Amino acid sequence: MNPGGVLFSRTCVLCGARLAADAGEPRLCGSCLAPLMGEIGYCLTLPGEKTPCIAACRYADTAAAVRAFKFSGRREYAPTLAWLMALAYRRRAQGLPPCDAVTWVPVSTLRRISRGYDQSRLLAQETAALLGLPCLSLLRKRRHTGRQSRLEDDAARAANVRGVFSAKKPPEGVRRVLLIDDVVTSGATLREAAAVLKRAGIGAEALCFACARPETAETETDPTGGI
Repeated sequence: MNPGGVLFSRTCVLCGARLAADAGEPRLCGSCLAPLMGEIGYCLTLPGEKTPCIAACRYADTAAAVRAFKFSGRREYAPTLAWLMALAYRRRAQGLPPCDAVTWVPVSTLRRISRGYDQSRLLAQETAALLGLPCLSLLRKRRHTGRQSRLEDDAARAANVRGVFSAKKPPEGVRRVLLIDDVVTSGATLREAAAVLKRAGIGAEALCFACARPETAETETDPTGGI
C-alpha cells in the first residue's frame, strides 16, 4: 500500500514540483501551466515559405524540458509536450484546410540509434492520437547531418539540410498532413521537409513544440557528442 502516494507520485515536467499520484496529462503543475495557457499556439512565418508554422510554446519557457526530452532519455515527456501541441493546433486550425494524417521530420538512423528514439516521431504519435488522426511515416532522412543549432547562420542551416529528405508514397486519400518537429530555429529543416512532401503531391501544415529564434537557439550540451 502507498497511502501517501509518495512512491508513485509524478512531477511537473517543467519545474519538478510533485503532482498527485493519479494526475493525468498534462503533466504540469498549475504554476507552470497557467502562464503557458495564454501563449500556447502562435503562428510563425518561415522565411521563404508561405505555409505558416504553428508553435506550441516559446523555447525560452520550456528549454529544460526540451533538453531532457531530446538528450537525456526522458521520452516519457512526450505526452505532455504533445498535449500542448495538440492544444496549439486546435487553437489555430480554424480556417485551415483539414489534414488527413500526421507525419514528422525524422532524425537520421545514426542519431536514432544513439539516442534510442526519434523524439519527433514520439511527438507525432502522441499528437495524432489526441487529434484523432493516423500517424504515418512519409519522410526518410538520406544521410546524417550535424545539428542545426550549432551552425552560425540561416544560410548554413539551409545548406545542411538541402536534399537530405526523400518522400514515401502516401496512402490513397492522404493529400494534406500535419508535419511535426520538436524545435524550430531558422525553419530550414521544416521548409525542406515540406518542399519534399509538396513534390510528392502532399500539402503540409507545420507544427512544432517550441520556437527558438536564431538569437536564442539551442546551445545546450548534447551527451551524444552532437549525434
